[in-house]
Amino acid sequence: MLKRIAVSAGMAAVLFFAVGCANYAAMQSADVMPAGKRQFGGGVTFTKYQFEFFDSGTEKNIPAVIFWFRQGIIEKLEAHASFWVPLGFSAGAKYQLLGYGNESGFDMSLGFDGGYLKITSGELKTNIVDFYVPVYLGADINKFTGLYLIPKYIGRIIIGENSRSFGNTTTGTLGIKTGSRFNFLLEGTYGYDFDSEKPFINAGIGFGF
Repeated sequence: MLKRIAVSAGMAAVLFFAVGCANYAAMQSADVMPAGKRQFGGGVTFTKYQFEFFDSGTEKNIPAVIFWFRQGIIEKLEAHASFWVPLGFSAGAKYQLLGYGNESGFDMSLGFDGGYLKITSGELKTNIVDFYVPVYLGADINKFTGLYLIPKYIGRIIIGENSRSFGNTTTGTLGIKTGSRFNFLLEGTYGYDFDSEKPFINAGIGFGF
Protein backbone atom coordinates (compact mmCIF):
# COMPACT_ATOMS: atom_id res chain seq x y z
CA MET A 1 0.00 0.00 0.00
CA LEU A 2 2.75 2.46 0.96
CA LYS A 3 4.66 1.55 -2.18
CA ARG A 4 1.60 2.24 -4.31
CA ILE A 5 1.14 5.64 -2.66
CA ALA A 6 4.83 6.47 -3.20
CA VAL A 7 4.62 5.43 -6.85
CA SER A 8 1.51 7.54 -7.40
CA ALA A 9 3.06 10.57 -5.70
CA GLY A 10 6.30 10.19 -7.63
CA MET A 11 4.47 9.82 -10.92
CA ALA A 12 2.34 12.87 -10.21
CA ALA A 13 5.46 14.94 -9.47
CA VAL A 14 7.22 13.80 -12.63
CA LEU A 15 4.15 14.42 -14.76
CA PHE A 16 3.71 17.88 -13.27
CA PHE A 17 7.25 18.97 -14.07
CA ALA A 18 7.03 17.32 -17.51
CA VAL A 19 3.86 19.11 -18.62
CA GLY A 20 3.88 22.10 -16.29
CA CYS A 21 5.75 24.51 -18.51
CA ALA A 22 7.23 23.11 -21.71
CA ASN A 23 5.26 23.44 -24.94
CA TYR A 24 5.99 20.86 -27.64
CA ALA A 25 3.35 21.99 -30.16
CA ALA A 26 4.26 24.52 -32.85
CA MET A 27 0.87 25.42 -34.34
CA GLN A 28 2.47 27.70 -36.94
CA SER A 29 4.35 27.34 -40.20
CA ALA A 30 7.58 29.04 -41.27
CA ASP A 31 5.74 32.14 -42.53
CA VAL A 32 5.59 35.17 -40.22
CA MET A 33 2.57 37.43 -39.88
CA PRO A 34 2.68 40.48 -42.19
CA ALA A 35 3.46 43.78 -40.46
CA GLY A 36 0.38 45.11 -38.69
CA LYS A 37 -1.58 41.85 -39.03
CA ARG A 38 -2.52 39.57 -36.12
CA GLN A 39 -3.89 36.09 -35.56
CA PHE A 40 -5.57 34.31 -32.69
CA GLY A 41 -5.85 30.56 -32.42
CA GLY A 42 -6.52 27.53 -30.30
CA GLY A 43 -6.10 23.79 -30.39
CA VAL A 44 -5.82 20.49 -28.57
CA THR A 45 -2.68 18.38 -28.15
CA PHE A 46 -1.90 14.95 -26.71
CA THR A 47 1.54 13.92 -25.45
CA LYS A 48 2.57 10.32 -24.74
CA TYR A 49 5.29 10.12 -22.06
CA GLN A 50 7.32 7.11 -20.93
CA PHE A 51 8.40 6.76 -17.30
CA GLU A 52 10.07 4.22 -15.05
CA PHE A 53 9.03 3.73 -11.41
CA PHE A 54 10.57 1.04 -9.21
CA ASP A 55 12.08 -0.72 -12.25
CA SER A 56 8.72 -0.89 -14.05
CA GLY A 57 7.89 1.09 -17.17
CA THR A 58 4.66 2.96 -17.78
CA GLU A 59 3.17 5.29 -20.38
CA LYS A 60 0.85 8.24 -19.88
CA ASN A 61 -1.13 10.26 -22.41
CA ILE A 62 -1.49 13.88 -21.32
CA PRO A 63 -4.03 16.13 -23.09
CA ALA A 64 -3.62 19.90 -23.22
CA VAL A 65 -5.60 22.85 -24.57
CA ILE A 66 -3.50 25.59 -26.17
CA PHE A 67 -4.29 29.20 -27.13
CA TRP A 68 -2.00 31.54 -29.05
CA PHE A 69 -1.61 35.05 -30.40
CA ARG A 70 0.63 36.26 -33.24
CA GLN A 71 1.37 39.85 -34.24
CA GLY A 72 3.36 41.15 -37.22
CA ILE A 73 5.75 43.82 -35.95
CA ILE A 74 7.72 44.92 -39.00
CA GLU A 75 8.53 43.28 -42.30
CA LYS A 76 9.77 39.69 -41.70
CA LEU A 77 9.39 39.92 -37.89
CA GLU A 78 6.55 38.76 -35.65
CA ALA A 79 5.96 38.48 -31.91
CA HIS A 80 3.84 35.69 -30.46
CA ALA A 81 2.65 34.17 -27.21
CA SER A 82 1.06 30.86 -26.17
CA PHE A 83 -0.85 29.75 -23.11
CA TRP A 84 -1.82 26.17 -22.40
CA VAL A 85 -3.66 24.11 -19.80
CA PRO A 86 -2.68 22.15 -17.57
CA LEU A 87 -0.26 25.01 -16.91
CA GLY A 88 2.20 26.92 -19.03
CA PHE A 89 3.03 30.13 -20.90
CA SER A 90 5.65 31.19 -23.41
CA ALA A 91 6.37 34.28 -25.52
CA GLY A 92 8.90 35.10 -28.19
CA ALA A 93 9.60 36.21 -31.73
CA LYS A 94 10.27 34.80 -35.19
CA TYR A 95 12.25 36.31 -38.07
CA GLN A 96 11.79 35.08 -41.63
CA LEU A 97 14.99 34.64 -43.63
CA LEU A 98 13.59 33.14 -46.84
CA GLY A 99 10.29 33.23 -48.70
CA TYR A 100 8.67 36.28 -47.09
CA GLY A 101 5.53 37.32 -48.98
CA ASN A 102 5.70 34.43 -51.45
CA GLU A 103 2.54 32.37 -52.02
CA SER A 104 4.54 29.27 -52.95
CA GLY A 105 8.05 27.93 -52.53
CA PHE A 106 10.51 27.34 -49.70
CA ASP A 107 10.40 29.28 -46.41
CA MET A 108 12.82 29.50 -43.51
CA SER A 109 12.57 31.37 -40.21
CA LEU A 110 14.47 31.48 -36.92
CA GLY A 111 12.79 31.91 -33.55
CA PHE A 112 13.41 32.26 -29.86
CA ASP A 113 10.89 31.85 -27.04
CA GLY A 114 10.96 31.85 -23.26
CA GLY A 115 8.60 30.49 -20.63
CA TYR A 116 8.38 30.94 -16.86
CA LEU A 117 6.45 29.27 -14.05
CA LYS A 118 6.63 29.77 -10.27
CA ILE A 119 5.35 26.98 -8.03
CA THR A 120 4.70 27.60 -4.33
CA SER A 121 3.79 24.83 -1.90
CA GLY A 122 3.89 25.93 1.73
CA GLU A 123 7.39 27.26 2.30
CA LEU A 124 8.72 25.53 -0.81
CA LYS A 125 9.19 27.73 -3.87
CA THR A 126 10.31 26.46 -7.27
CA ASN A 127 11.02 28.56 -10.35
CA ILE A 128 10.97 26.92 -13.78
CA VAL A 129 12.44 28.71 -16.80
CA ASP A 130 12.21 27.25 -20.30
CA PHE A 131 13.79 28.58 -23.46
CA TYR A 132 13.07 27.40 -26.98
CA VAL A 133 15.26 27.67 -30.09
CA PRO A 134 13.26 26.54 -33.15
CA VAL A 135 14.21 26.57 -36.83
CA TYR A 136 11.11 26.84 -39.01
CA LEU A 137 11.30 25.20 -42.44
CA GLY A 138 8.34 25.28 -44.79
CA ALA A 139 7.18 24.47 -48.31
CA ASP A 140 4.15 26.39 -49.53
CA ILE A 141 2.36 24.38 -52.21
CA ASN A 142 0.03 27.26 -52.99
CA LYS A 143 -1.68 30.17 -51.23
CA PHE A 144 -3.91 27.81 -49.23
CA THR A 145 -1.71 24.79 -48.41
CA GLY A 146 1.74 24.39 -46.91
CA LEU A 147 3.92 21.87 -45.11
CA TYR A 148 6.31 22.70 -42.27
CA LEU A 149 9.16 20.97 -40.46
CA ILE A 150 10.45 22.45 -37.19
CA PRO A 151 13.49 21.09 -35.34
CA LYS A 152 13.64 22.64 -31.88
CA TYR A 153 15.92 22.70 -28.85
CA ILE A 154 14.33 23.20 -25.43
CA GLY A 155 16.37 24.06 -22.36
CA ARG A 156 14.92 23.99 -18.84
CA ILE A 157 16.23 25.46 -15.59
CA ILE A 158 14.57 24.41 -12.32
CA ILE A 159 15.57 26.58 -9.36
CA GLY A 160 14.58 25.47 -5.86
CA GLU A 161 15.33 26.91 -2.44
CA ASN A 162 18.70 25.15 -2.22
CA SER A 163 19.05 23.45 -5.57
CA ARG A 164 19.34 24.05 -9.26
CA SER A 165 18.98 21.60 -12.12
CA PHE A 166 19.10 21.77 -15.90
CA GLY A 167 17.23 19.82 -18.56
CA ASN A 168 17.72 19.38 -22.30
CA THR A 169 15.17 18.25 -24.87
CA THR A 170 15.12 18.13 -28.65
CA THR A 171 12.00 17.84 -30.81
CA GLY A 172 11.06 17.63 -34.46
CA THR A 173 7.60 18.70 -35.65
CA LEU A 174 6.02 17.87 -39.01
CA GLY A 175 2.76 19.59 -39.88
CA ILE A 176 0.36 20.78 -42.55
CA LYS A 177 -1.45 24.11 -42.73
CA THR A 178 -4.48 24.80 -44.90
CA GLY A 179 -6.52 27.92 -45.47
CA SER A 180 -5.66 31.57 -45.95
CA ARG A 181 -7.43 33.89 -43.50
CA PHE A 182 -8.77 30.98 -41.44
CA ASN A 183 -6.15 28.25 -40.86
CA PHE A 184 -6.47 24.58 -40.03
CA LEU A 185 -3.31 22.93 -38.65
CA LEU A 186 -2.49 19.27 -38.10
CA GLU A 187 0.91 18.23 -36.74
CA GLY A 188 2.93 15.56 -35.01
CA THR A 189 6.08 15.88 -32.88
CA TYR A 190 8.74 13.38 -31.86
CA GLY A 191 10.97 14.41 -28.97
CA TYR A 192 13.75 13.08 -26.79
CA ASP A 193 14.42 14.05 -23.18
CA PHE A 194 18.15 13.67 -22.44
CA ASP A 195 17.62 13.63 -18.67
CA SER A 196 15.09 10.80 -18.51
CA GLU A 197 16.63 9.25 -21.65
CA LYS A 198 13.12 8.63 -22.91
CA PRO A 199 11.37 9.63 -26.14
CA PHE A 200 7.88 11.12 -26.29
CA ILE A 201 5.28 11.80 -28.97
CA ASN A 202 3.01 14.80 -29.32
CA ALA A 203 0.07 15.22 -31.72
CA GLY A 204 -2.07 18.30 -32.15
CA ILE A 205 -4.87 19.91 -34.12
CA GLY A 206 -5.51 23.64 -34.19
CA PHE A 207 -7.35 26.55 -35.79
CA GLY A 208 -6.14 30.08 -36.46
CA PHE A 209 -8.26 33.09 -37.36
